[in-house]
Amino acid sequence: MSQGKWLDIAKYSIYRNKSISTIRRYIRSNTVQFKKIDGKYFIYAPNFDGGNKNLETEKEIFKMRLENDEYKRQLKSLYEENEELKMLVRMLENTNENNSLTL
Repeated sequence: MSQGKWLDIAKYSIYRNKSISTIRRYIRSNTVQFKKIDGKYFIYAPNFDGGNKNLETEKEIFKMRLENDEYKRQLKSLYEENEELKMLVRMLENTNENNSLTL
């Protein structure tokens, strides 16, 4: 089982994926276990594993975001193509109506 570690505010904010101001609010409200050494706050991260697991998680999240952006781009392209096809169908239907009226 991994040991915990004392992290400074910046590292803890990265570890928890929270803003520094949120971490400072946690300290003020005693939501986290902390200590102050030479004017600098350290927060206890009980399951900290050196960041390797967190780094892998961040890589996976980044990969998913890239995939999501690609899917959004494809969806937008398909939507535009669909709108163009609808317009062509309407034009064809109008042409057919006009041709049938002249007969």
